[in-house]
Amino acid sequence: MSSGFGRCVLATALSALVLTTGAATAATKSSAPLRCDKLPGKVILKTAKVKVTQAKQGKAEIVRACTLPRGKVYKVATVVDGDTLTPDKNAGTWFSYSASTSEAFSTSTTVALFNAATGKGYQVWYGTVDGKDPQDKQALDAYFFDKDGHATTAQGRSYGPENSDEWICAFAPDGTSIVLDHGTQAEIPGTSLAFANGVITWTHTGETRTAEFSRPF
Repeated sequence: MSSGFGRCVLATALSALVLTTGAATAATKSSAPLRCDKLPGKVILKTAKVKVTQAKQGKAEIVRACTLPRGKVYKVATVVDGDTLTPDKNAGTWFSYSASTSEAFSTSTTVALFNAATGKGYQVWYGTVDGKDPQDKQALDAYFFDKDGHATTAQGRSYGPENSDEWICAFAPDGTSIVLDHGTQAEIPGTSLAFANGVITWTHTGETRTAEFSRPF
């Protein structure tokens, strides 16, 4: 298994590949800019500040996001046949989504954050379910983020009760990450992770540990 440090850094490094196209606007030089209040397609997330739609384009579907009522429209991702993208949480103009890709014997899942106000985002987790290796279990056990794009995750991986890892990670709004703690899943329950007012808390062998983002957060 990889070390805890490599685990979080891997997630950040992949974000450049996954989200580079997300920062581009949906309009092109040859077409009129799309309007947030008239975005085509199915609305898959709508809050007081954010709107996310998914629209058919050829054999694929384009996911776009913008801030209401008339913010700039950004492309989040292209979803091809067999893949899925599902919005999950939101805070301010930030929202998270889970994207899955299925292949012959495996399914890969990415969880990422996206800022509908800027068109920028980053990946917080990536995992693969390998049908040929059912003992290898990977999971994003918990994650939280705030309206400014700070995030924390509890990422787990196990090959059975006696062989497991849990990483507690923190992410800056630009996707820079750091490992706050690492241990077995018995030592660090992923469900112990919490995040409020810039302070991250979790437990390690029953002891509460904390970390805080530098102010202003």
